[in-house]
Amino acid sequence: MKVICDTNVIIHYYNGNLDTEQDFKTIGLGNILMPSIAAMELFRGWRTKNNSPE
Repeated sequence: MKVICDTNVIIHYYNGNLDTEQDFKTIGLGNILMPSIAAMELFRGWRTKNNSPE
């Protein structure tokens, strides 16, 4: 079974949310799909975060 994950789910995973990590392990990383718009949102957010003055 393939599962499509939106941006917020991917962010939860990368932020170390234990429930999300367990869900990903149960589903299997090879079965996690991310829409191209979610990938763009993540890239844009990462780029903005890394280019902002601190």
